[in-house]
Amino acid sequence: MDFVLRYVSRHAAFLPVLVLCLGTLGRGVMNSLLFLYFIFALSAVFYHVKHNDYRLPKNIGVIGIIWFCLFSGAMLSLFYNDAFDVGIKHWGIALLSSATVFFTLLLPFKTSGLYSNKGLAIIVLFALAYVGVKLFVCVLDEVCIPAVSVSTMVVPIVASFLLFTFHHFIVKNWFLWFSLFLILVTALLVFADSRTEVLMVLMVHLLIAVFYYRKSLLILFVPILFLVVVMFFSLFLQHGEVNPDSDIKDMIYTLSSNRIEIWERSVTNPPPNQLLGVGIDNTAAYLPKKKNRHGSALHNAYLEMWYENGLLWLGLWLGLFIYLLKNIRTVYTQAEGKHRAIYTAFLGSFVAVLTAGMLDKGYLSIYFTFFIFYLGAMLYRLGEPEAFDEFNDEKKPRLKKPIT
Repeated sequence: MDFVLRYVSRHAAFLPVLVLCLGTLGRGVMNSLLFLYFIFALSAVFYHVKHNDYRLPKNIGVIGIIWFCLFSGAMLSLFYNDAFDVGIKHWGIALLSSATVFFTLLLPFKTSGLYSNKGLAIIVLFALAYVGVKLFVCVLDEVCIPAVSVSTMVVPIVASFLLFTFHHFIVKNWFLWFSLFLILVTALLVFADSRTEVLMVLMVHLLIAVFYYRKSLLILFVPILFLVVVMFFSLFLQHGEVNPDSDIKDMIYTLSSNRIEIWERSVTNPPPNQLLGVGIDNTAAYLPKKKNRHGSALHNAYLEMWYENGLLWLGLWLGLFIYLLKNIRTVYTQAEGKHRAIYTAFLGSFVAVLTAGMLDKGYLSIYFTFFIFYLGAMLYRLGEPEAFDEFNDEKKPRLKKPIT
């Protein structure tokens, strides 16, 4: 058992990616892996505390207090709105999912080990290939609708981790090859009619280019964005989803799958108590229903946070992640080489998840809650002075032992 717990500790920065990638096999697999991860990671923390071999970040107390207030506020909202039976299950899942922030911060592992982790590249490639095969099979099936039948959300979230592989194995023009890879992924998602995922990949590409090279490469990004937009419109016009004679507002509503209309409905019908919201998973009891395929789902994590848990939750959530990203400027100006590549990849994935939350996934989705807390914790660790020392020590030449 000791060997298993030490293994979990050494690979604590890799296991959440493994959970997400293998989760593409099915929702049941994802939930089972998430539960196993929680059990083993929690056991590993207790193991290292028992052996006095754990790391204690300087400001872990601040993070813990904000996290405690976050979920205490959500519980208060459930009691206030008499929605305990409705939302307690999702409250518990969100609590367990978010605990990864502490596992990632407390367990002793080397962040630099991710750079040459072949297992990470293999599992990411497996997830991308698996989703790609499912998309291909779906496209060949006349009845199958790719955007509905195949979940491609994992693709832009994990694709940025291949930056390690390109940076490590392709010394010359590595970013060019990585860009071509992302363009290929974007094209596949366009033909799969995965609008949110396309935007996620484009955002990742732009952020990685700007952050890693410390200068705006927007001029290289504009032609790609323009091409995607043109392809979108031509595909929709071809399939008859958008009437060419309709006004611009109707076209935007249709292209957004009526999400903008849903967001307008939530804003014009705010929760009775905007500080505490209406309670987790209790939106349907307050928001007027419309006859559309989305029901009462808001398809926007931030609006859902406000509507279900109020400004209290939303403010604490934003405060927590602003705090976790407090060293981003230091990394941007000082980090180099492997350190810069790893931080950039995690930041790209972080932005992909934020974009998913803005346009599709709710704040209770495992894609959002579990991974956003993990990514936030990793970005915090990578911005600590300890991480700078770790990567700087790797640069120092190792002295050869004298021959005796």
